[in-house]
Amino acid sequence: MIVPLFLEAGTGFAIGVVANALFLGIQFAGELLDVQTGFSMSSLVSPGTIGPTSLITNLYTVLFTLWFFSVDGHDVLFLALFQSFHVIPLGQAHFGAQGVSSTMLDALASLTLLGVEVAAPILLALFLTNVSLAVASRAVPQMNVFFVGLPITLFVGIALILLLIPDLTVAFSQVMLAMNEETNRMIQMLGGSHP
Repeated sequence: MIVPLFLEAGTGFAIGVVANALFLGIQFAGELLDVQTGFSMSSLVSPGTIGPTSLITNLYTVLFTLWFFSVDGHDVLFLALFQSFHVIPLGQAHFGAQGVSSTMLDALASLTLLGVEVAAPILLALFLTNVSLAVASRAVPQMNVFFVGLPITLFVGIALILLLIPDLTVAFSQVMLAMNEETNRMIQMLGGSHP
């Protein structure tokens, strides 16, 4: 009686980790942008993660959560949960030697990579801004690059984030499709089939 209970808890945990990786990828994109723009210095304690998060991370998380509910992403998760009862018989989940763990790591890796892709355009623009500031500081040695660089980097970062907010829905869609594929793959793996 206790073994099936642990198997069901493990099944829910495995599916939950893969589904949560979706939000972790978006938070990772926000953290990357916070570090590059300088907002990571103003860390706040988020009650949702019970840890320090910064402004852009909070913005991306809130935007993604609102978008997730507006496109009925929670319904997709509920359907995946209901599908798991059809694919995985109660108390008979297959936690293979490396199948489930490799599937979980693949899901985390792919969703983290998608998080980097969400932040990549702004990261590239901020890198080019820093390179141009380095060239300007060599051309004009009297200029204090730290005094001038931080406001310019903040302005470029905030302007690009505001400019690209409408295009985030495309990136969010790709992240959600990847989450759906990885969740289904995890369910198939726990059910004993190897997709």
